[in-house]
Amino acid sequence: MTSLTIEQISKDLGGLPVLRAVSLSLEAGSRLAVVGASGSGKSTLLRLIAGFDRPDSGSVRIDDSLVSDDAVFVPAHRRGIGYVAQDGALFPHLTVAQNIHFGLRGRQRRGHEADAAAELVGLDVRLLKRYPHELSGGQQQRVALARALAPGPRILLLDEPFSALDSGLRNQTRHAVVEAVERTGTTTVLVTHDQAEALSFGQQIAVISGGRIDQAGSPIQVFQNPSSPQTADFLGDAIFVPCQVQGTIAESALGRLHVAYDHRAGGGEARALLRPTQLSLDLNPDRTNAVIVRSSFSGSTVRLDLRLTGPGAPTDSVLTFDLMTAHPDGYAVGTAVALSAAGAVGVYSLAH
Repeated sequence: MTSLTIEQISKDLGGLPVLRAVSLSLEAGSRLAVVGASGSGKSTLLRLIAGFDRPDSGSVRIDDSLVSDDAVFVPAHRRGIGYVAQDGALFPHLTVAQNIHFGLRGRQRRGHEADAAAELVGLDVRLLKRYPHELSGGQQQRVALARALAPGPRILLLDEPFSALDSGLRNQTRHAVVEAVERTGTTTVLVTHDQAEALSFGQQIAVISGGRIDQAGSPIQVFQNPSSPQTADFLGDAIFVPCQVQGTIAESALGRLHVAYDHRAGGGEARALLRPTQLSLDLNPDRTNAVIVRSSFSGSTVRLDLRLTGPGAPTDSVLTFDLMTAHPDGYAVGTAVALSAAGAVGVYSLAH
């Protein structure tokens, strides 16, 4: 198993900064998901790790071997890295077996390597004689993964390989990838713009924005304690409620909230972060603190816009969240309700 260390990597393209002083460390045999919006620099980071491009500054180490810095540059074919592109990049004129064998050399091509690689990623070996156009999108991605894993790479890089698949097939293929790399103990880096995909795939997650790492850590740690409102909002539905903080208590229109994380630079007015799962709604309360201003049905959930009306609520304070319910027609516009929150919160400065 192989470790990966990236230190202060920077890269400009066309005179514009793409990556700025990015540092990440990945233990041998572990999985890292790098998540960010389009143009955030995540695919460029993957290319620098692979050796397809050279960084302007900083270094990349595979185990204890330096493969890239100001003086050293080991080319891609000598780094022992497997790479799976977004579209799979299969050779249309080669069969599945020939595609898998393409990355093998000499004696490696003898025997049943294609069968073993196909079984590793959950691909039916009866498909080995077919051509890529005869496969589904999910099968094509499994072939690309099998081809990348067949030579036994030290590190596997995945560049948004599930983005073209529908949701059900995406989940199925992602699970197959996780099982395959866990069996082989291959250190793996996935880049994606899908937050749920990143949280479920990685043992570690790094949020990248504007070419910089906003936050890195375990998925649970980053999701529950985001370092900024922007990171909180990017990783899932985030609801911010104005509050006044006194010690570990935040007074808000939803009542008293327990403060677990305080990210303010100083005191004063703040806003508390809540996730939709922390909120509950009472349609028949003795006291109300919100009114429904919009209600949108979407199957098993209803999306609600609520205007807070309780003491201390700003007149322009509207909260939006999805509520799972078996009776979506019970949430009519204009209904006065009681909204409450449970669990701990993080607080941020209003200007953060």
